[in-house]
Amino acid sequence: MKLPLTCRGDCKQRSFDQSTYASCSVRAECDHLSGEGYVCYSDGGCARVLALRDFGRGRVLAYGDSTSLGDLFTRQNLPAVLSAKAAPRIASFGDTFICRESIGYPPLPDGVRYLGMQLPATWPDGRALARDWDVLVWCGWRNDGPDAGPAPGLFAEYVSEGGGLIAVFDYQDADNPSLRWANRLLEPFELSFEVNRLDWGTLKGCVP
Repeated sequence: MKLPLTCRGDCKQRSFDQSTYASCSVRAECDHLSGEGYVCYSDGGCARVLALRDFGRGRVLAYGDSTSLGDLFTRQNLPAVLSAKAAPRIASFGDTFICRESIGYPPLPDGVRYLGMQLPATWPDGRALARDWDVLVWCGWRNDGPDAGPAPGLFAEYVSEGGGLIAVFDYQDADNPSLRWANRLLEPFELSFEVNRLDWGTLKGCVP
């Protein structure tokens, strides 16, 4: 089955192939996408679950399968995809099951510092955040809005200043506050998570 890299055409970058669990798809405008990942099924249907794009001086990666985040993070060396530094400083915040604890699935590496369910007020804006952290993992699942998430515009400023952002979500059976808030924060990047529940499958695609 030919992989439908609709935005990038033939993939001539570093390719990947790994399992995914129940996930949601990622909507993306093709302009400026530098990497993609799809899950394809026996009926010929495919869904994008990973989108990577350049933005300002940084990069943002949206991924719709939080359960396999630890596996993707390690096997594909996501810090090297999101940051040019040899030893990037990496932090995470958001849902504890995905960003801090892991039950039965590969967790994020020990070198990732968990900041809490909410981003501490230590970093009032994206510029300050980029000075301290080279890669930021945000687990938006079960994160319902302004009182539990960063301010609108913070992600865009962080990535513009050279930060590498990994925004992670999961399957949703219906629209909900977590999904709306996640998509509001990703709006500057022309990326969004969609309401669906994709079956388990194999993620195939490429990143730089």
